[in-house]
This record gives sequence, C-alpha cells and structure tokens, in this order.
Amino acid sequence: MATVLAYRAAEADDYAEAWMPGLSDLVEVIGLEEFGNQMLAFLDRVVGADHCTIYQLSNYDLVEVGSAGIATIPEAYLSSYEVKRRFRQLGTSGSRVDTYRLSSALDCSILPAVQHQGIMVLGSKLGSPYCIRILRTSQRHEATEAQLGRLREAADVLISLAARHQNLFLSKPTSSSALTSLVQIQERILSTKSLSRREGEVCARILYGYSSCGIALDLGIGKESVMTYRKRAYQHLGIGSQRELLLWYLEQVPETLNS
Repeated sequence: MATVLAYRAAEADDYAEAWMPGLSDLVEVIGLEEFGNQMLAFLDRVVGADHCTIYQLSNYDLVEVGSAGIATIPEAYLSSYEVKRRFRQLGTSGSRVDTYRLSSALDCSILPAVQHQGIMVLGSKLGSPYCIRILRTSQRHEATEAQLGRLREAADVLISLAARHQNLFLSKPTSSSALTSLVQIQERILSTKSLSRREGEVCARILYGYSSCGIALDLGIGKESVMTYRKRAYQHLGIGSQRELLLWYLEQVPETLNS
C-alpha cells in the first residue's frame, strides 16, 4: 500500500512539473491578445486540444473572451449552441468538466457523423459564469480519464484566470474595448450622423460579429434587406469591406480609447 501511495505521489509531482511551466506562461499574458493562444497551448499540454474558445455569460449574453486553434475545423462545430445549453445547467458548486461528441450537438441529417470530441470547463468567478470549450479532432484518440482528471484539477485555476483576463482586458483603454458592447458601437455609429438609423444598426451588428442571418433575426427584417442596408452604408462611407468598416469605426472612437 505504501508503495502505491509513493508511486501516486511521484506521478503527481511529475504532472505538476509538466503543466506548471505552461500555467506560468498563461499567467504572464493575462489581459493581452495572446491569452487565447497560450490557453490553447496549456490545454494541449494537459488534455490535447486542437481549438479552444473562452466564453463569459454576461447579462444573459454570450461573450467570446478569446479563441485559438487550427483553421480547418468546420464552422458548424464552432457553434455556441452547446455552450449555452451547458450554461443553463451550471450550478453553484464550483467548476466542472463535461465531455460530449460533436455529432450529438449537430443535425446529423445535414452533416455526416463525426468523431470529434468536445470538452467544456465550466465555472463561475467574479460574479460571472465562464466556459472554456475544447475541441479535439478525429485524428486524436478520445481523451483518457487520466487526462480529464488532470484537467479537472486545473479547472478552478483556469476559470479564475479567464475571469481575471476578461476583467483586465476590458478595463484597458484600448480600441479593443470599444467593440465589446453592441449598444456602445451603435451609439457611436449613429452619433456620426453619417448613416441612417437602420444602416447604423446593421453596421453595428456587423462589427459586433453577427452574421447576415443573425442581423436579420435581431432586427426583425429580411436577409435581403440586411444586404441592401449594408450596401447603402458602405456607399455612404466610401468603403468596400468589413475590414474598412472596422477601420472607419475605430477612427470614430474617442481619442482616449486609442491612446
């Protein structure tokens, strides 16, 4: 029995040595753009990860805190539907780790069944629920119980770091913080008097990350109308792309946010 306990203690020490350097790297980039990439590197070290996205549930809205990973994962697998469902089931008893198959969260009549695995680390910190979603492609074997156990051990720390990163990032007076509130984006656009109200509403949602279908649903108009308002807005602003819209918008942001 003593031999078993000694072995487990040595194994725990080896594990700590393996992931502590990665955790230090993650701590060093709290509040910086590189946080998502370092989170992915840490998760890959602990459980094996091809993509990760960090979410915060704020005032019933799902806010993407950061993401990183390979670009070949189909967009359908990056849907936030499963994240929202898991958030509704989140209790108050601390962090937890859930696993699921991506095929179970998608419409298999449209997409073929896949073997990709999803893992979610969920918990609440600083008054907000957070989720770190991990995607593992079919090229990997399913995560072992040992890997998931290591992730559970780190879960509280990861949720805490994600929350601190979000708070620090939003408190920085940078142009990035000018894109975290749909209401503020819309108000700034409309205050320029360059666009009609509907054109401004459409552009605000483009900058906030809505798809054309999402804008149509949010504003209660047709998708063709969205395209029309976007075209008119671009003509009025003398621009031709979403990138140029972002650059135009950042020029309208108060100077204190750009310093």
